[in-house]
Amino acid sequence: MDAFARLRCERPDAQLDVVGGHPRLGVEGAVGHGQLRLDRPADRVRLAGLFSAATCLVVPSLSEPFGIVYVEAAAFGGPSIAGLVGGTATAVGDGGLLVDPRSDGAILDAMRRLADPPTAGRLGARARRRSVRFTWRQVAERLLRAAGLPHPHGAPLADFLDDAGADAPDDAVADVTDRPEPTGTAPTGTAPTGTAPHAMSPPTIRPSTVREVRP
Repeated sequence: MDAFARLRCERPDAQLDVVGGHPRLGVEGAVGHGQLRLDRPADRVRLAGLFSAATCLVVPSLSEPFGIVYVEAAAFGGPSIAGLVGGTATAVGDGGLLVDPRSDGAILDAMRRLADPPTAGRLGARARRRSVRFTWRQVAERLLRAAGLPHPHGAPLADFLDDAGADAPDDAVADVTDRPEPTGTAPTGTAPTGTAPHAMSPPTIRPSTVREVRP
């Protein structure tokens, strides 16, 4: 919140959308949305709207085994700001920025970078291309490959992440029916071409042209 408060001084139009349980925010431009549950249709629609509207996802976790929320944001075309911990580097890849989660300065610098529309757009496009590698189908195929088992229908198996290159083909994102479903409490973001940075997070930031979201 301190990093966002400083960004807000520089970008008065910046907004941080915070999803999930959290204390009183008390920072101008920060909007709390509370818990959003997937078993409530209205909450699912609201969550998808937050993911789609955000400039980026901001989740600099202190501990994170993987972070499926980064993949969710990526499926909507949103780059992520994540902490240098656990499996975040695998989840985010080249579709976002990794920072020291204990450094407000590093988080602020990352938000500044994604407040630049060309930068946010470039990383968001990479994130979306990468997201197709984390569909349940591809994950299952990599498990089969690791176990030395064939595809049940004889089809080629998905490559391991280290063998797949930096980006999937541009046309790989055309089939949105295989996107991961939002898991419930984390917002995501894609920001087209706005003028204000919009970020989301549980807690989140929302500058309208930045593409940022944070669970």
